[in-house]
Amino acid sequence: MKQWVMGVAGIALLAVLCDVVLPDGKTKKFVKTAIGIVVTYVVVSPLLKLAPQNVWWQSEQVQPQQQYLQYVASRYEEQTEKLRDCLEKSGFHSPDVNYDVSKGAAVVRFKESKSDELYLLARQAVAESKCSFLVYMEWSG
Repeated sequence: MKQWVMGVAGIALLAVLCDVVLPDGKTKKFVKTAIGIVVTYVVVSPLLKLAPQNVWWQSEQVQPQQQYLQYVASRYEEQTEKLRDCLEKSGFHSPDVNYDVSKGAAVVRFKESKSDELYLLARQAVAESKCSFLVYMEWSG
């Protein structure tokens, strides 16, 4: 309680000091508005500490975020699976397809050695899969 009273007194003193020192004009109005916001916060802050910590809106915000993250993860999984299927239909043998979060893209590791013909075939399969993210291709050999 003593800290709160000291805070209110200090901010009130600062407000008076600014009112006296600053010349009239736009800057003074801006500073008075800013100090008014700070005074309001200092006066109300003890009431915020009395509010219950587990309030209804905190749990409501977490749930949709988790559902969204699960949705995004399932979409990436579906699209990487579709990409893998398109590559296998194009004749690639068991390509390793994973979504790399740090790259923000799918990484496809081929067991075949890279050639211009295979590269063009892989690009065509990626286009047919219609995945909505970048695709990096890594070739063995």
